[in-house]
Amino acid sequence: MADTDASGETARIWLRPGFFVFAATGVCLGLSDVWRFPQIMAEHASPWFPLFYLAGLLLVGVPLLVAELTLARLGHSRPAGNYGFLVQGTVSSPLWQYAGIIVLIAVFMILSYTTVVAGWMLAYTVRSLIGGLEELSAGAARLMFQSLITDPERLLGWHTLFVLGLGWVAARDVNAGTGRVSRWLVITVFVIAAALAALSLLRYGFAPVLGLEWSWHWSTLSGAMVLDAVTQAFFTLGVCMGAMLILGHYLPDGARTGPLVARVVGLDILFVCLAGLGVMPLLLSGEERGGGISFAMETVPLALAETPFGSVYLGAFYVLLFLLVTTTALVLMELLVSWASEKSGRNRASVAPLVAGAVWFGGVLSLLSFGALAFEFEFVGEEKSFGLFDVMDILSSQILLPIIGLLMAIFVGWNIDRKTFMEAVGEGRAAHWLHQLKRYLVPAAVGVIFIVLVFGRLLPRV
Repeated sequence: MADTDASGETARIWLRPGFFVFAATGVCLGLSDVWRFPQIMAEHASPWFPLFYLAGLLLVGVPLLVAELTLARLGHSRPAGNYGFLVQGTVSSPLWQYAGIIVLIAVFMILSYTTVVAGWMLAYTVRSLIGGLEELSAGAARLMFQSLITDPERLLGWHTLFVLGLGWVAARDVNAGTGRVSRWLVITVFVIAAALAALSLLRYGFAPVLGLEWSWHWSTLSGAMVLDAVTQAFFTLGVCMGAMLILGHYLPDGARTGPLVARVVGLDILFVCLAGLGVMPLLLSGEERGGGISFAMETVPLALAETPFGSVYLGAFYVLLFLLVTTTALVLMELLVSWASEKSGRNRASVAPLVAGAVWFGGVLSLLSFGALAFEFEFVGEEKSFGLFDVMDILSSQILLPIIGLLMAIFVGWNIDRKTFMEAVGEGRAAHWLHQLKRYLVPAAVGVIFIVLVFGRLLPRV
């Protein structure tokens, strides 16, 4: 954001490039890397899947990441200008400013339900470390989770504690707050992920993974597999949440975008590998192979509770999930605080508590969705029963994020000329190909992802 210097002029606050890498990596690392990617990988059981996943990262995810950073680098000197897709020196429709409203709505909804998920992870971390998850049956594990999410008073405490922490960090300078905290959290995430991968391999070895029928035969290729791989790549890098709009705004003018993006993508791929090594043997060793929240809160306690040092293993697993939620939430909170500070003309220390209060209220609506405000509905053939929690999840991640990605690719691809783009990104063959990808391939790919997420799978699973 901006601050005021001794002369009363607006002065930019620069984020150290190292802090940028950690904060950007923290946004990219997500729960889907732990409980969705290994499940889809095991479901398709084809070496083609990781290849198409990497192709999706390079051909769709990276161009979108660069496009988002380009908007930040070319936008007005104030953060809100970036959110509104306003770029100096370009002539575009004033309607593009409303794209910023979509970004802010999506960010607020994501924060509103992720703070509740963070509360779940905190509660399970404490319970696992004190031995509360030992000797559970399948029914008991399911009942324990149901009792947690339907107890609003207990969840309210964890939710409030988490939001207070977010507000405290966001009230500080971006380097001392979000930058420094993200660095330590991301380092801890990689240490825990590596430890869990080692423990999982020691406990199960490669036997469950090798037990799958892996084949390079063309028959293992399917349209559904390609869609799953590209969709996962889209969500893996955390693009289109607006996080890079604020982080890119904080970068010094001389910072080279290419090397920074390469480091972020490299760290993200490393984490996906560690998460796969840690989770896939565990996932395949059990009778239930479903992913998502049921895997994390029901299958994992059953599989690990009776193993040697099971409580420590479980505690580390839930700490990892909690940190993954936190690293994303920190940057999204920074985005809202910087925007509110600029719009109100007040310093971040006075604005952060107000933003935290709004996020807290949104989270209260989410946690009540498991009880008093629960209602059922169907979306793309799936039954949903968690009311506003499911609504905000679907609206933000399955509808608004692809829309933001599509708008971003179109704006940067067609409203920013090649020369301006090259000046922001840097000259070179890679920049030329990125310019072409974001104009043609990326909008088409994101459009297909949007159709699949909103209207259902076009191609059957094989």
